[in-house]
Amino acid sequence: MLFSLLNDLKSNLSKSDIELEPFDKVLLDEINKYLETNKGSASSRSYVRAATPNPKPDENDLTFIAGLFIRRHETITRTLFDYTESSYSVNDAWVQFALSIQRKYRTLSYVNFIFPKVSNTMEPNGFSKLSSIHSPLDFYPSDDGATLFSTNVLLARLEKGEQFSTYRPEKKC
Repeated sequence: MLFSLLNDLKSNLSKSDIELEPFDKVLLDEINKYLETNKGSASSRSYVRAATPNPKPDENDLTFIAGLFIRRHETITRTLFDYTESSYSVNDAWVQFALSIQRKYRTLSYVNFIFPKVSNTMEPNGFSKLSSIHSPLDFYPSDDGATLFSTNVLLARLEKGEQFSTYRPEKKC
């Protein structure tokens, strides 16, 4: 199933109305090679998985996809192409891809794909699941990029005159 979702991403990135940056062109080439190399084994995997009530993602596909997101994240972090800064159509294609994985495999969070270095699963100030926030534009990262915060929670706390924090000192044991 990840294979077919990856094929959908390829189609979305190949649309003529999406202008790809050089780093996305490289990733699209990698996707094309992966799909071409693995297309025979994918059909047999999808047949077996279709009969399974709660399918698990193929580990090879998952590793490849996670690697794509990691490389893209390293390239776009703190640039105009950052998921938290821009809703460029190419960003939307990647976000929709991650969300489709989350919808298919409930144990996987789209947040972990598009923000691979993030360690929290809950919003630290509002205590909601990060995966319930469906737009990366509603996040802002901590200084070290390991924690995500919700801009909506930040604004709500500001409106109430409450304190908020985006810096958490390291705990000394």
